[in-house]
Amino acid sequence: MIKNEYNLSKAIAGEIRSWIIEGNLKPQDKLTPRAELEQRFSTTPKTIQKSCDQLVQSGFLKVVPRRGTYIADYLPHKYNFAVLIKSKADSPGWTNYWSVIQTVCGEISKNSRFNFEVRTDVNAETRSESYLKLLDDVESQRLAGVVFAMNPEDFLGTAVLESQQLQRFSLSHNNLNIPSLRFSRGTFSSKALTKLKSSQAKKVAALMPMGFNDEQKDAVILQAKSLGLEMDASMLQSLDIHHLSWTKNLLSLIFKAEEKPDSLIVFDDNFLPEVEEVLEQLELIGKVQVLSHANFPLLQKSKHSCLRLGYDVRDIFQQIINHINKQRLGEEVESKLLVEPKFEEELCAIEHSKNLLKVSQLVAIS
Repeated sequence: MIKNEYNLSKAIAGEIRSWIIEGNLKPQDKLTPRAELEQRFSTTPKTIQKSCDQLVQSGFLKVVPRRGTYIADYLPHKYNFAVLIKSKADSPGWTNYWSVIQTVCGEISKNSRFNFEVRTDVNAETRSESYLKLLDDVESQRLAGVVFAMNPEDFLGTAVLESQQLQRFSLSHNNLNIPSLRFSRGTFSSKALTKLKSSQAKKVAALMPMGFNDEQKDAVILQAKSLGLEMDASMLQSLDIHHLSWTKNLLSLIFKAEEKPDSLIVFDDNFLPEVEEVLEQLELIGKVQVLSHANFPLLQKSKHSCLRLGYDVRDIFQQIINHINKQRLGEEVESKLLVEPKFEEELCAIEHSKNLLKVSQLVAIS
């Protein structure tokens, strides 16, 4: 009996939700009188109340004290976006980049009518609670779109990729033709090396995360040589950011060499704490110029001075928002959005304030 009552209330909630989505009930309209709903669905006040509670919880309805139940001002299928991360927060695989995404999405949600909710532990393999909730939200049309901070292919065969109503964007390259970002790695290394050259560097080492292929590594070495900087393959190393303990071993070998580098480019800020620890142990602080990748606006903690070059996550999401706007207006959109690196001193606080204001201009689906 309880199960049948739950299924009925869920079905009624789905019917009312479809009225709202189809525009038969509009934001700020008062909900159809309860007595009329009871008669229409041949059910009890208790069941109708449960249906309304479900719709309030999912954001389609709002309760105004002493006035009644109304259609919500900002409906989930128009204003809610889920940013999907496979890892659990604060797990060994968690990165600084995802922490910055959480902070920036919080700013967007606070300063606009749109909600960019970061969802962690979205794991299709284990069918985690977060994964199952996502499937249910998409099926129930409680989302306007998804932003993948993970491999979209994890959702093959699901409504997350097949729903016609859902807007999609990926923060990295994918094989599914989903619009995505393209980080300008060549520009990053060129700007980093040019900066070090201007700081009187002569011999440069580089620490990269896994994912850089041999062609990209060779390009960095050629860039260095074109600037008159000394760099060879032994000074350019890649490591898995999920196994940071190896960082210390590798850097110790590089900086114990007789002709050690006088500069180091850190291509991922997750390496930075280990880099500083090794340089402290070898008494090289102040003797080796460190230039670190950064995810602005939140910087990886550093006890010592270093140059910062990276990508502003606020700008990234502004580009995503602009992309969504164009899609909603039926305008032509790029399949790849280029993201250029900036030095810390290039970033302007006034620009950032303007960017946050622009968030509120995100166009609602008509």
